[in-house]
Amino acid sequence: MRNATWEMRPDQRDQKTSIVQDILVWKMNIEELRQQLYEEMVTPIISLDIVGSWEQGRNHAQTLNLSGMSETCEMRLGNATDQRDQKTSIVQDILVWKMNIEELDNNSTKKWMVASILIENEENEVVSEEWFPKRIKELDEMAHRAKIGGIDLDSDHPGFTDPVYVARRRLFSEISFNYRHGQPIPEVSYTDIENKTWNIVYSELKKLYPKYACKEYLENLPLFENECGYADGKVPQLQVVNDFLTERTGFSLRPVAGFLPARDFLAMLAFRVFCCTQYIRHSSDPFYTPEPDVCHELLGHVPMLADQGYADFSQEIGLASLGASDEDIEALGKVYVFTIEFGLIRQHGEVRAVGAGLLSCVSEFKHAMEFVEHQQKFVIEEVLKTPFHVTSFQEQYFVEESFEKSKSELKKFAASIKRGFFLKYNAKNRSIIVLRTKEDFMKALDDAKEEVRDLSENMERLLGT
Repeated sequence: MRNATWEMRPDQRDQKTSIVQDILVWKMNIEELRQQLYEEMVTPIISLDIVGSWEQGRNHAQTLNLSGMSETCEMRLGNATDQRDQKTSIVQDILVWKMNIEELDNNSTKKWMVASILIENEENEVVSEEWFPKRIKELDEMAHRAKIGGIDLDSDHPGFTDPVYVARRRLFSEISFNYRHGQPIPEVSYTDIENKTWNIVYSELKKLYPKYACKEYLENLPLFENECGYADGKVPQLQVVNDFLTERTGFSLRPVAGFLPARDFLAMLAFRVFCCTQYIRHSSDPFYTPEPDVCHELLGHVPMLADQGYADFSQEIGLASLGASDEDIEALGKVYVFTIEFGLIRQHGEVRAVGAGLLSCVSEFKHAMEFVEHQQKFVIEEVLKTPFHVTSFQEQYFVEESFEKSKSELKKFAASIKRGFFLKYNAKNRSIIVLRTKEDFMKALDDAKEEVRDLSENMERLLGT
């Protein structure tokens, strides 16, 4: 391995947490690091994969002074072989470092530091690899980094001066911060005003759906009306919606307090998890919200996530984001915005809406559909050059030919992202499998061949073909 440099960057929400700036892989001073960690009153969770030959790794491991570290510290030597013996692989096992900084104060504030790896590939190009979750439980550490929303309302927010509304937002924030994977989503007793706001928004949007919504939306919405109470005049419960959605496409919901950083939000999609707010927009302006709310999530996103093709496309964006550079995350974020949020699709010669930002907003819904001069063919290169607006209507809306074609375009773009690995989603345990070496790929191929063989044998046995 020619060169490897570690960069520790603090969470955007807390710039005070900065324990380690740069750590050289082969010159780690564990004692000094441990002392710094203890002074900051944190508990590290460390997982080490040693790069290089097995003999190098074993010898290096013996030089690390790990005595006195917490019981949560574990060290694992991967089945590494010398890089020089594997021309098809850049790196066999990469030193993976993650620190989960546990509760530091009485408010259970969590600080999280993410590691980046800078390596040189065989063409001497520098490749940056961000830490990313590989097990679904690790999403718990990411879901608490909401940048906007929760109780931090801007002064121009419609509910900023309403103490009752602010108190309700605090309640919803507490639910999301206390939620852990595998738990049922807590039921919320929505107020009469909140239920009335939902009903106003829902009733007005239903007038537009037959004319402008795509066929997948029109097919799925009645299912949520019948199974989840969308048309009952009150805000549906997330757990009820979650159960039905999971049965349909394997996507699940988890409560969140507001906007997440793009990297975190997209990573959730890779696990077929959609972050969903529970609070509702302020009743003074039911047709406007400066942030995603439960109307946007349940009326815009969820009926579309019940379509398998759309759900798969969403997950592809998430998978492409894992380990990507900040520049690539920005690009993927644009693809997400102009497809999942504000996308259009051509069906039976007509342009229809698929984007949640349109399907949940009366005014922009009409604007995007009626002003055809703002519509253009979906081409990823054009999408990446188009600015995105948060507080005003978009200048351009992109028309997809089909979800499958868009997914194909996305895969081509994802293949251009420079990463020293390939990712495979394991639906059985909802984890991410990282394929780096020839051995990794051969094992994945063997597993696939076995599955195909089982299917063929069963088909022959049952159908006699």
